Amino acid sequence: MIYDCIATDPPWPVETRRGTKSGKPGESYPTMDIASIVLVLEDLATQVRPHGLLIVIGPDLFRTPLDRDFGNLRRRRPGIWWKCNGGMGYGLKRDFEDIHYWTGKDWKPRSSIPGVVPAPRGHDRYTTSKPITLWTHLLEAFCHEGWTIYDPFAGGGSVGDAARILGMEPVMGREEIAPPGPPQKSLWEF
Repeated sequence: MIYDCIATDPPWPVETRRGTKSGKPGESYPTMDIASIVLVLEDLATQVRPHGLLIVIGPDLFRTPLDRDFGNLRRRRPGIWWKCNGGMGYGLKRDFEDIHYWTGKDWKPRSSIPGVVPAPRGHDRYTTSKPITLWTHLLEAFCHEGWTIYDPFAGGGSVGDAARILGMEPVMGREEIAPPGPPQKSLWEF
């Protein structure tokens, strides 16, 4: 299938950390390595329309194999930051998280691209918990109404919810090469 936009927060490799603010030991679970993520994104880049784009939230990618173009998609610099008031999981406290994007040759933004996107984190239990408001800000600036938005690593469904709010068509997927993590608790179970 061909998509207008691929927006995702892949399961980045995480380390085991000891101790958190609650005093519980840190956790880690098997995730994809960066090379596997590159292979998936390389394949997905061939499924983006010339006016489309690829949005990836994650760590500093300038030192990884992701700091390059993918087929017809060109890497845009500088990336933008998400100002979060939480952490990146157990023991990893950061004020900002990187948002990187690659665009097709005919892509035109819907509005101006912000340098920093303010969106409060709902909780900081898992590395992939991104609030719907963050994806709403991003999709509103980058995409146009009626576009098909694909999230290949659909976890909590934030991308799909944000796309529906903005009148876009979400397609949620599960890339098979990602090993399963532990079952995630809902907010009500903490």
